Amino acid sequence: MRRAFIQDKTLLQRIRGVYYGWWIVASAFVVNAISTGVFFLGFSVFFLPIQRDLDISRAAASLPFSLSRIVSGVTAPLLGFNLDKIGASRVLMLAGLLCALGFIFIGLAQSFIIFLLIFMFLLTPGFQGGVDTPTTATVSRWFVKKRATALSLGSVGYALGGVILTPLLAVSVVQFGWRPTAIATGIAIGVVIIPLALVLKGSPEEKGLLPDGAPVTPLRSGESRGRGSIPLSADDFTFKEALRTPTFWCLSVSYGIRGMVWNGIMIHIVAIMVWKGMEESTAAPLLGVFPLMWIPVTLTMGWLAGKWPKHKIAAVAALANGAGLLLFFTSDLISLWHVLLIFALFAPSEGSWALAWAMLADQFGRKNFSAVRGGMQVVFSVMGIGAPFYSGWIYDRTESYTWAIIPAAVGLGIAAVLNWFMPQARKPAPAAPAQPNLAAAVK
Repeated sequence: MRRAFIQDKTLLQRIRGVYYGWWIVASAFVVNAISTGVFFLGFSVFFLPIQRDLDISRAAASLPFSLSRIVSGVTAPLLGFNLDKIGASRVLMLAGLLCALGFIFIGLAQSFIIFLLIFMFLLTPGFQGGVDTPTTATVSRWFVKKRATALSLGSVGYALGGVILTPLLAVSVVQFGWRPTAIATGIAIGVVIIPLALVLKGSPEEKGLLPDGAPVTPLRSGESRGRGSIPLSADDFTFKEALRTPTFWCLSVSYGIRGMVWNGIMIHIVAIMVWKGMEESTAAPLLGVFPLMWIPVTLTMGWLAGKWPKHKIAAVAALANGAGLLLFFTSDLISLWHVLLIFALFAPSEGSWALAWAMLADQFGRKNFSAVRGGMQVVFSVMGIGAPFYSGWIYDRTESYTWAIIPAAVGLGIAAVLNWFMPQARKPAPAAPAQPNLAAAVK
């Protein structure tokens, strides 16, 4: 008994000795799993049942996803700019509450207008910026040298959520209906996310630590560790300085295109597979295979980011995604293996989102990461406003997704070019001090 106690104590000491930043990565992993599994990918499972239940067109069913970008364009930047003042923990707690209530009320909605309002003002601010902004910002602050690895590990949660939660939603919708499934999902979100918010701490400095778990040197007499804030380094950009760089716009627009393609295509992905001859009962659970492919791809890209330029890895990923979209046109009736190949080509682009945040912190520093990321969210939101509605409108008019897929593939080609040629961010040169007017001084 005594020996077992000693072993347990040793294990507890090892757990306590883990750098706290890795606990934040674990929290981000779980939160990301929920956000993709039940919303970003999972909501496509609800798309056709909601359309049928509310007796609306596909364009109308897509409208909430388009209008939500306007709400996201306002709320996400505000959260980014004020994250330090509000606190990452409080932001995540509030987001978890909004997400939980959103799914519960969606399950009770009996009209399209109520559905639209709930989606825009509860689910949108909860998921699109409210959930992943505090976790991503916090991970980026706790790591510097290991930032790409830490963000990639957290991003694997996106994939695992799609692998486990999205198929569970699909099965539940078939067995119990979409309304009970939505209500149960809301309850589960509140039970999991709200307590996880307590794990987030704004920066290692708040706990008297250094980024990456670097050894803390003993203080000399009279020195202060400077707890509670991140010291500003010469490499940190202010939001206004970042906004003036071509780097910010290359990064924002290239990933804004990715977000636009996701919003325009992935919410319709089950409908697209049905359009190509696959049974809905097969297409919906098959979505779980897609994020399964993200896991090795995301981890590999995080490893490659330490060896190759991140922006060039992101460029290749965008090209692969575009090629995957074009494969929809190689057959009128797609098979299982056809879909798996398409998903495999989609996977690198989804895995590259961790690289986006790593590049953002690498280029502009960690002091104002949340504010700069909030500025990027404005670009993402503006670019993604019409994409879901456009895809639905195209299908309603033509009974085909052809002219939704082709522009998306072209856009990803543009994103690849922007990533490949993205320049290094350079701070503006400080203004030269004014020279004294010697002639005036003599007079």
